[in-house]
Amino acid sequence: MHRFSDGAMHTVLMAAVIAVAVMAVVQMINVGVQMWQLEPVVVQGKAQNLPLPAAPQPLEPAQPSR
Repeated sequence: MHRFSDGAMHTVLMAAVIAVAVMAVVQMINVGVQMWQLEPVVVQGKAQNLPLPAAPQPLEPAQPSR
């Protein structure tokens, strides 16, 4: 099947797993730094409470163009 010994195959697979884990940690750190650098947005004032219509309004039929 393959010419590698079990020990060599195990070492190669472990190296691949460690490499993927290191890349994932680096990616998480980069995303964390980007999130940390974002400036917070402060919205002043309060939301306006607009009254909803009591009943849905019917759609007006389209006027045919002449």
